[in-house]
Amino acid sequence: MKLVESTFPFLVMVMGERADEAEIRSMDATFRELFAQGQRYVLLNVPPKNQTAVAAKERKMITDWANQPHVQEGVTRCCVGSAIMVTSAVARGALTAILWVWRPPVHLEIVPDVLSGIRYLSDAARQANLILPASPEQLYRTLQPELDHAGALSA
Repeated sequence: MKLVESTFPFLVMVMGERADEAEIRSMDATFRELFAQGQRYVLLNVPPKNQTAVAAKERKMITDWANQPHVQEGVTRCCVGSAIMVTSAVARGALTAILWVWRPPVHLEIVPDVLSGIRYLSDAARQANLILPASPEQLYRTLQPELDHAGALSA
């Protein structure tokens, strides 16, 4: 997992190719640090270019992590908007169905591409009086090379 922080408080999380135990530990350590800082942010989750399908075991590990009290409290306190990029319409539909049953502490918007996520999160930040360093289009141009370098799918 890589966290792109150059446009803070606009953060981008690029997941690793596999959502295994090491990835979850890395994610937990990163977010513990972020929550300890106590600053508000928006977060765009972007898959890697070579992501393998997330199996049921890995989905459960991610959900178990997300449901831990320290994660719930940190997200509620610090995150003012969250979006996840899912390029497949079928997968977006499946994730929407999951979100009918499981509710994260902050709304999770499902977007088809990076720019849609940036636009949604820019609006969320504005509604929360969180000042971002640039317009959505400028953020997109700034983040594009960093996402490429981090191995993100940058559709």
